[in-house]
Amino acid sequence: MRHNHTYLLLFSLVAFLLLPHTAFAKESPHKPIASLRVSVISGIPDILGASLSLKMFHPFELEAGASSLVLGYSFYGKAGASLQIFDNRLPIGTGWSVRGLLMGGYRFIQGEIFGNATSHAVMLTAGIEATLWLFAHFGLELQLSAGAGYMLDRQNTSNQDLGFFPDLRASLGIAF
Repeated sequence: MRHNHTYLLLFSLVAFLLLPHTAFAKESPHKPIASLRVSVISGIPDILGASLSLKMFHPFELEAGASSLVLGYSFYGKAGASLQIFDNRLPIGTGWSVRGLLMGGYRFIQGEIFGNATSHAVMLTAGIEATLWLFAHFGLELQLSAGAGYMLDRQNTSNQDLGFFPDLRASLGIAF
């Protein structure tokens, strides 16, 4: 029975990624290229973080980031779908746009939280990005994302099972 749920989840994810992005909202001819964001005391497990997203491959997006934890640091890379939900930009490129995200990826974590742990994790997140475009290729962006990660290869001196962990983040940045 457990395998049936896995297949259903995998099928749903593939179907979501293959949906034509024009079914969600008509998009401005001024397509985003990249975003640079920071998060400060607005994430779990991150305390301070920075990320770069490449959006030029629309509807696919690539993101890489680094963050500091309470007693450690982390690096991650994600890829997934970025689908336009709302686009109210004027022909000159100014106005609001909102995108929905579904991304998966890899995360490396080094820290003292669980007793000198070095961990490799897979993660899956969903998010929403709201961008206020001040010019055709410059805007202010807010991203909210939520998901979970699972630590695969953990080297832990305290022998605790680290397993699943939340991945929550609110970040602000600029979009090009």
